[in-house]
Amino acid sequence: MSKIHGLAELTAKLNTLSDKAGKKAVQKALGAGAKPIVKEIRRRVPKDTGFLKKQINARKSRSQLLVQIGVRLALKPVRGDQGAYRIHQRAKISPAGRLQNANAFYWYYLEFGTSKMPAQPFMQPGFDAKKDDALDAIVDSLRRDVIEAVR
Repeated sequence: MSKIHGLAELTAKLNTLSDKAGKKAVQKALGAGAKPIVKEIRRRVPKDTGFLKKQINARKSRSQLLVQIGVRLALKPVRGDQGAYRIHQRAKISPAGRLQNANAFYWYYLEFGTSKMPAQPFMQPGFDAKKDDALDAIVDSLRRDVIEAVR
């Protein structure tokens, strides 16, 4: 039977980590795990103008240990209906010549298809291709942060 030496000391040091430091390390690790998935999804997006590719991102939640990967949409609150939003469809052109408030709402039609257009999936295959790399990135980040915090 093998023995692990120093486990009690390690446990004591890990218990001294604050909740805030632990949450920060987990959020950082989740962000690191999201990067390879976002990169792969962007690579797989059917390219027309390149606008949809720029709208794919990872967003960290401030209140939960959560990272959401998806398409960024401009949402506008529905008047009189608390908590309800609709997609803001009015695109404006800024003085610099860039689109503002533009939406890539059509991502859903590309991913799942319509009655007149076959599906061209990119989100699910991108996730499936890089989920193992994402898990490795999360583990590596947590390992680095915990070792650094325990020192």
